[in-house]
Amino acid sequence: MSRLDRKEMALIVDRLRRFVAGQTSGSYPQLADDLQNYSRQCEDVNRQLQECLQLYQQGYYLNAAAAAEPPESILLDCEQLEFQGADVLGSVAAVHGHAEPAIVQRDWVAALNEACEIKLKIEPDLCLLRQLTLASRPIPARLYKMRQIFERIPNHPFLEADIRLFERTWFQEAKMFCLKQPEELRQTLLEEVLEDLTSGRYLEKPPAALLETLRTQRREVLRSSLPPRAAELRELHERLGGRELLTQAEFWFHEGRLDQFQTSDVQRFVQLAEAWTTACTSCGQMPDSGEFGLAEPLDHAQRISRAEQILLQHQAAVDALLQDIRDNQCGIPRLQQRYQQAKAIRSLDQTVEKQFRQRVSWLRIRGILRIVLLLLAVLGVLGGCAAVAFMF
Repeated sequence: MSRLDRKEMALIVDRLRRFVAGQTSGSYPQLADDLQNYSRQCEDVNRQLQECLQLYQQGYYLNAAAAAEPPESILLDCEQLEFQGADVLGSVAAVHGHAEPAIVQRDWVAALNEACEIKLKIEPDLCLLRQLTLASRPIPARLYKMRQIFERIPNHPFLEADIRLFERTWFQEAKMFCLKQPEELRQTLLEEVLEDLTSGRYLEKPPAALLETLRTQRREVLRSSLPPRAAELRELHERLGGRELLTQAEFWFHEGRLDQFQTSDVQRFVQLAEAWTTACTSCGQMPDSGEFGLAEPLDHAQRISRAEQILLQHQAAVDALLQDIRDNQCGIPRLQQRYQQAKAIRSLDQTVEKQFRQRVSWLRIRGILRIVLLLLAVLGVLGGCAAVAFMF
């Protein structure tokens, strides 16, 4: 016998619900047929739910949820067949001499609902993972998405094993993968790969031999980049004035010209010097060795960087002092502390000195006035008491 459509089933469920709730007046001649149709519908739904449950228990969440796709949705059927009093339908049927009908297995419905929720959570990641796979993207990109999915489904029966397999495959390919990249991209790529492998995100432990090989490759790439780096640093040093650069920097420092230290060329010069030092340290080379003739540019860059840092610290201290000068709640001890902190770095501008001294003088005068007013108030009270005493 074919399944009833939802409209017919809704009428049957409504009659049974009203009958169980005692809302039916008179006889119920369709009771046997309604119980039979209801039971048959529940059995059919339960068979499908059991198939979904088996898939769910095996970790095939998307396959389990596929059974709930419209238009013939199992979840919609379950919702329709569920009503208050369905649990006692068997007892009611027995009282009237009918066989106990089947009802929807609620635990199985809960499993299907959870599978649908998991599907909604991971479907975007799975779509992107499929795209990455079809586009032959590097394994780390695919591993990243697999880990995200695993975080959402930690009890997945085989995803962890897949991740471990992909990680071992990546360990075998990582060395040649970096060497195949264009030379101008190789250094950045090696840095990223090493950071990724040592990040602690891997379930499998990266082989020590692989890490050492990648570090050796990085040192070699850095060594090969030293001559062009040195040439760029020397050229910029000469463009900024060469030996005269340090004299200019001393003048800027004396005048407090922080803006001159922060011009693009000066900033670029300092950054190149810092990058040079880092690269040399990473590949076991002395930064100021005579091989590249960078002793003077590196010395200038270091001094300029120190001078800029002092000016920045001084500017921050002055800003803090001026803020306290404008703060009506700030007292003399705090102002003096701010003043000493700023002055300890370098001498203050005359304008700032003047504002500080005016503020301190005003605070002292205000303190004296408060004392005078307090004394006058006390004398007034004493005078009043004396007058009262004299009257009596």
